[in-house]
Amino acid sequence: MADATWKVAEHEPLVSVADGVWTVNAKLNALPIGRRMTILRQSTGELLVHSAVACDEETMLAIERLGPIGCIIVPSAAHTIDAPRYAARYPEARVLCPRPVRRLVEKVLPVHGDFSELPQGDAVVVEGLDGVPGEGVFIHTDAAGDVTLVFNDALMNLPDRLPGFKGWLTKMMGSTGGLKVTGIARRFIVKDAKAYGAHLRRLAEIPRFERIVVSHGELILGGGAAALRPVAETLG
Repeated sequence: MADATWKVAEHEPLVSVADGVWTVNAKLNALPIGRRMTILRQSTGELLVHSAVACDEETMLAIERLGPIGCIIVPSAAHTIDAPRYAARYPEARVLCPRPVRRLVEKVLPVHGDFSELPQGDAVVVEGLDGVPGEGVFIHTDAAGDVTLVFNDALMNLPDRLPGFKGWLTKMMGSTGGLKVTGIARRFIVKDAKAYGAHLRRLAEIPRFERIVVSHGELILGGGAAALRPVAETLG
């Protein structure tokens, strides 16, 4: 199991993205693509923490004022950096991950279940991504009915250029250049591109779908459906 000692990441402030949706951006040492924690409020008032980032105490207290943390979501086997720290700090929270990667995640921290344990009909629901067995998309609907989709590595929105040699390398790997399924994702994450593309088209038809939150890259705060449809077309 990983060391659960609290180690503060290099991060930006807690930001409100929408009613019941918050993010914290943090540095990723391996590549200059950053990483993002997304916090979603469920209908019960409990918080769902997607891709946890260990923050300074002021930020953690601000998060705790939003509501009790009920779920710690490990969105993939590659997103376990701070999950053990959250699990130790919030022992009553359930740790959930995609079923196909549970064995890998459990090498880092104990897991209570998979995404099927989230209640249906809640303000937050999750769908396993067709053609992408190790990841899902979280769908948050706020009180006004506006919808935010939260993706992990199966969708990124990196700028065309990133700094330094590692930024150049990221570009050469086909990961930069706006909202897209990256070359790395196509090779290692996506198992059926056509099925994934069809799922993205269905997601684009969700009424009042406005925002896209990704774990790496820029947010899309309006016109989410229009942004997602061209990505689906690249998948066949």
